[in-house]
Amino acid sequence: MQQEILEAGNNAMLVELSESVSAEELAACADSVRRLAGVESCTVGHSSLYVVLEEAGGAPSAGAIGRAVEGASRSSLRAGRAEHLFHVSVHSDVAPDFALLEEASGMSRAALVETLRTLRLTVRYPGFRPGFAYLEGLPAEWSLPRRERPRPRVDPGSFGIAGSMCAFYPSQSPGGWNIVGRTDAALWDPTRNPPNLLLAGDRVRLDPVDHVISPQSIPDPAVIPKGEPVAGFEAPGQMTVIASKRNPARLGFGLPPSGPFDEAASASANLAVGNGPDAAVVECAMVGPVLRFTARSLLSWSGAAVKPLVNGRSIDDPSRIEVTEGDVLEIGRISGGLRGCLAMRGGVEDLNPLTAIGPARVRAGDALRRLRNEGVKGEVQFERSDRLRIRMRRGPHRAAHRLFADLVRQTWRVTGHLDRVGIRLGCTAPTADIPADLPSAGMQFGTVQLHPGGDLVVMGPDHPVTGGYLQVMTVLVEERWKLAQLTPGDEVTWVDDE
Repeated sequence: MQQEILEAGNNAMLVELSESVSAEELAACADSVRRLAGVESCTVGHSSLYVVLEEAGGAPSAGAIGRAVEGASRSSLRAGRAEHLFHVSVHSDVAPDFALLEEASGMSRAALVETLRTLRLTVRYPGFRPGFAYLEGLPAEWSLPRRERPRPRVDPGSFGIAGSMCAFYPSQSPGGWNIVGRTDAALWDPTRNPPNLLLAGDRVRLDPVDHVISPQSIPDPAVIPKGEPVAGFEAPGQMTVIASKRNPARLGFGLPPSGPFDEAASASANLAVGNGPDAAVVECAMVGPVLRFTARSLLSWSGAAVKPLVNGRSIDDPSRIEVTEGDVLEIGRISGGLRGCLAMRGGVEDLNPLTAIGPARVRAGDALRRLRNEGVKGEVQFERSDRLRIRMRRGPHRAAHRLFADLVRQTWRVTGHLDRVGIRLGCTAPTADIPADLPSAGMQFGTVQLHPGGDLVVMGPDHPVTGGYLQVMTVLVEERWKLAQLTPGDEVTWVDDE
């Protein structure tokens, strides 16, 4: 099988295959790669595999991955699951880009709607968002290029076209596809097993309807608390979440691995109170929370600088904070960066459902709960270099030398569009000749996309699983903490590690 293996940072590889590869062959190749020792995850793209390697060492070489792809057997595809045919209702009353489809196809609205009934679509792969499935089988003349600038908000149920593919948006999210309809189908149901309505290889037929549809919204199932409540959030702060260990298994359902944004700070705070480095923490951004404690606790702060107060009195060493019943801890404003982590001896209980896209923001009145994990000993080397000079490696996508040189030469300003999903950066002189409409491929925390409008978007821990923009560079694993600390207005320069 024709293939090309490209380096993606210092912990991953992108295996590009022929665009003629079938959905069945893609799935078989992914299964084969996942069985290799040292592979953390393998994400299927339109005609590619994005392979993330375990950090502990013993990861397979590019040659071993290539041989696994070459020797993949179709018999491994979708073991134990029969192919399904789904009928999905769709209407075109809420379709801001329908006129583009009429122009491209040369057909009237009525003719297009009637043709929808005859389509036989196939799920090629899941990705982008939980419940999002890339569908193939559109007429060639219906092909529409991605929007130059993605919409900041696409409504749930929206039916979009990008290139030769189409898909339904299962939840509200940004999106660069052309919206030509909407459905009310429950594309993602966290109470269902599997939660995705559509999986690779499923067949889909569209049933046009003439009435407005309200998309279904199914909440995540509640998580039953097990830990001891030790404090209440009197004020939640601005972007406070409970962040737990990265979970690559979530990729199989189109969910990001998530995890702490500043992994080193999280590990450092945990080890300071005797927890394992992967215990959940209270992750804070911009302004930390105010907590009133009902039990004695030992806590530790790590990350950007804070001046916490206990009962209005300053704490000399934020890496060791002791509180007792009735005490009020105020983390306060964070400086010298955007984020920090608060760990508690025994471990913080994470009540976010496993099917959630990412951790939900803490609200006033929520309880902080403590687990009773066994203590460990250890420490993290916590040396922080210039957070605005970020080391990366070129690719995995190959960009023209001039284009890449332009990106590295310029200073990039952090915009206000930043969260755990990603960070948008702009520059004063937009780069020209930017490729667009690439086949969607897997991504990871630290992937840097170059969008056609000239902005860079750096993926955070809750990133979309796949994306169709140029992956021009990838941040080194040991530099990802710098992404967590970027604040609006910061000026970033890129340093090529090669």
